[in-house]
Amino acid sequence: MNLGQFTAKLDKFTNKVIENVKQAQMNTAFDIQQDMYNNAPVNTGAYRESIMVYEQQVSPDSISVEIGTDYKVQAKDGSTYLLGYLLESGTRPHAIPNAFGFGENFGTEPDFHPGTLAQPHILPALNKNVRNYKDRIRNAIKEAKKWENLYKQS
Repeated sequence: MNLGQFTAKLDKFTNKVIENVKQAQMNTAFDIQQDMYNNAPVNTGAYRESIMVYEQQVSPDSISVEIGTDYKVQAKDGSTYLLGYLLESGTRPHAIPNAFGFGENFGTEPDFHPGTLAQPHILPALNKNVRNYKDRIRNAIKEAKKWENLYKQS
């Protein structure tokens, strides 16, 4: 085998590994999405329905995919917050500012929010799938090696 043949063979093997790893990653991403969906708190269901797998990003250095939601809630002061973060970590009791930015209405008790308990559903979904992801990546490489061995015989 000359250097050109070796390089061509190595390129085919590398492409097969990348193809298999991409598929393994997407399969795991959809598993994580499903676990997040199944364990997400439900009020109207809009937040849970917004949980999605975003487009996979491939660069020379990495293959990545984002799983989550961009569902936002707006506070009375106009600021916005990602609902997933608030649900995952909970909130402390806090004053809710009135139109003037103060946490009380003149002469009355403060407008007070009691806070919310954490409702973890993102991190548990990730943790549940770590082992599965590692196994899928390992199998993706093994499958590429099998393909390489079959290619070697032909």
